[in-house]
Amino acid sequence: MVNKANESESNLTVLTWHISSISSVRQVSLKDLGFGSDIPKAVMAYWKEHVVSTDALKPFGRKRKELTDYLAKHTQRGKLGEVVPPKKIKKIEGDIYRIQQDFLREKEKLKALWPTMCEEQVAGITKRFLEYKEIQEMSDSERKKLADKLSSAIKRSQPDWGYINGQIDFTYEFHNIGYVVTDDEELNFRLQSGLSRTQQGLYGELLKSVSIKASEVLEKLHKNDVVNRRTIGVVEDYILDKVNGLSFLDKRLKPLVESTREALAPLKEVKGTIYVNSSAINKLAALLTLMSSTARLERRLDNGEPLIKEEELQKPKAETSPAAAKSAPTPKSVVKVPKQSTKVTPKRPTGLMAFS
Repeated sequence: MVNKANESESNLTVLTWHISSISSVRQVSLKDLGFGSDIPKAVMAYWKEHVVSTDALKPFGRKRKELTDYLAKHTQRGKLGEVVPPKKIKKIEGDIYRIQQDFLREKEKLKALWPTMCEEQVAGITKRFLEYKEIQEMSDSERKKLADKLSSAIKRSQPDWGYINGQIDFTYEFHNIGYVVTDDEELNFRLQSGLSRTQQGLYGELLKSVSIKASEVLEKLHKNDVVNRRTIGVVEDYILDKVNGLSFLDKRLKPLVESTREALAPLKEVKGTIYVNSSAINKLAALLTLMSSTARLERRLDNGEPLIKEEELQKPKAETSPAAAKSAPTPKSVVKVPKQSTKVTPKRPTGLMAFS
């Protein structure tokens, strides 16, 4: 039966996206290009080159990473795609559209540069080939013959723009997913149950992503005496804002949002440097330690227990700088980093879904 206590939205907004890009064109050896006994063995053994410059293809990989980093902050990936918070659809679509347009502008730039870029690559490869000591020892006529043969072979191996154009693309779509309503009440109940189970699977995946991010933050706190403001920003972006936006998936997420806000509040009051042995970070360290264990976090949320317990907080210590702390027998950090498995086994969604 559907868990009424944790019943959430009856529909999900899901983003599906696809980026196809090539980070590099394959390397070729002299043997690949048809050379053999006419080339010294030492050159044959070590010579390898990319037939197209890899630098020109890097912007597409950067745009892909920009998109995946953005989605990691705002959505939760599931079997059906990226689940989007309903209140953030307009903003998320606008930001993805901007990334897509940047991607397509880079593609137009590459198209304009492609013929010249390929010629420059051929010239550069040939020049480096002729700089081999074994090649320089050959006669001028032999070197020219090999250089011409190499240039022609490289040109034949370079993909034309038609191929590259088909390999570089960026598309995305938003879908509204819900259960089909029929005149059969029993069937309707099964379909609704299927959607509910899908939401519960997303809830579990969200807690796992929170756990992974919490472990990363704890590790940074453990390695430093001073809390970097960017580290606090990671907690705000990848945990607080993300969970808050996706809290519609399950009512159990609301205490997690409230506890994270409560733990971050003291840090916003600090104007200067925040040290890891300060009382300001006490609650956040305790909460992150809990978050880093998916099983413990889920158990407390299921049981409605407080996420931050007084007995788990470190006793307040005098706030000292790293230099002053060296003379005292205090640990480098109050934070302990438990081992965290990042292996995620997604659950297979059940029930019939309808795309509209």
